[in-house]
Amino acid sequence: MKLHSLTAAALLGLASASHAAIIHQYELNGNLKDAKDASPSKDLVSLGGTLGAGSYAFSANQGLALQYALAPVYTIDMSFQLAGATASYQRLLNWAYSAADYGLYVYKDHFCYYRGSCLDGSVFAPNQDIRLTVTRDAASVVTFYQNGKTLFSFQDSAGQTLADGNRRLSFFKDDGSNEVATGTVDFIHIYDNALSLREVQALNPGMLPEPASLGLVGAGLALVGWTRRRRERGAA
Repeated sequence: MKLHSLTAAALLGLASASHAAIIHQYELNGNLKDAKDASPSKDLVSLGGTLGAGSYAFSANQGLALQYALAPVYTIDMSFQLAGATASYQRLLNWAYSAADYGLYVYKDHFCYYRGSCLDGSVFAPNQDIRLTVTRDAASVVTFYQNGKTLFSFQDSAGQTLADGNRRLSFFKDDGSNEVATGTVDFIHIYDNALSLREVQALNPGMLPEPASLGLVGAGLALVGWTRRRRERGAA
């Protein structure tokens, strides 16, 4: 099992507020199967890319797509790299809402939602691993995270980010236009709830304490316990 799967399992074992669970798990280890549901209807749809031993490689308009609807409340968590120039828009997620341009893009060194709304606080560079997490909660608030850090949120009152069957969610595809991406995707996980900021941070190894730090914390707690026991014995 990959490290990110172990981290996700540990996270969900500790989560109590959202009661989130992975409902669709695509590790892309040589196949497009859902590790949580063996039904062929839950397989990812290949749009022309190439499966490798541990990732899916795609060129222009060769991304992936869901063939089923998502409930209005969800989290999408994925890891990918984009290659090549970023001088033009490259689409990452497409909910196919009304106007064809709705979706999440990268442009030069920024992430952008629906073209013009680029995120000044975001940082994008090609040929680097990107952990992208998207949550949509019961109040229709959509939040985008990059490597465990919040990019931006907005109230989706128009339902732009619904994938209700009429709007098939696709990854790295621009419906034949020129705003296309090239790269690889390592995994895609879908949860049945909107993860909190703390839960999203726990999914990202860089946001967790280093093992050495955890060891120091454990040693400190052990020392406190030993000192307390020694005092209790001296008082007796």
